[in-house]
Amino acid sequence: FMVNLSPLQQIPIDGFLQFTDAEIGQGYFKEKHLQPLIRQSQWQGQSLSYFASDKNQVVGLRLTISPDHLLDNLPTGQSPLTTQLDQVAYFKSCYVAKSHRGQGLATQLSQQSLAVLKSLGAKGVLTHSWKESPKPSMGYLTRLGFKPQGEIAQFWSQINYVCPRCGPPPCRCTAIELLLTFK
Repeated sequence: FMVNLSPLQQIPIDGFLQFTDAEIGQGYFKEKHLQPLIRQSQWQGQSLSYFASDKNQVVGLRLTISPDHLLDNLPTGQSPLTTQLDQVAYFKSCYVAKSHRGQGLATQLSQQSLAVLKSLGAKGVLTHSWKESPKPSMGYLTRLGFKPQGEIAQFWSQINYVCPRCGPPPCRCTAIELLLTFK
């Protein structure tokens, strides 16, 4: 595969929607979500979120939220486990097309984000892995240096959305909170 990584603001809107509809779920993201995502993933004039393309087809997406918008992306506006969140970014989501899984693309996209964050002086990155996922992201996250902080039951229960696993609200999934601290 010849895959290119590009900053999120360069993603074609139709490519973004085709990819997210196919890989995450129909209508999970809408066109109106893209500009706020791009805005929240800018920090000190740099993009923190990236997409991967292969022959002009979007095949991967790493959404990283800047430290300025971290708390806006947590369901309760805080973390019960991690209190030192100054200068900490948030790994919101990472998706790779079925056709490109198992080749290290999630790691490549994530490393690109981490390199930019480190260069800008971030102190770390917070993220969540889903205990109930068929193939949880714990493996590649721990290989990147993330350390589990603990579990949060029913993490999204306050949010009104149809979980692909639980169905209609409330979502009952358990989040495993992980933190990567830059040395």
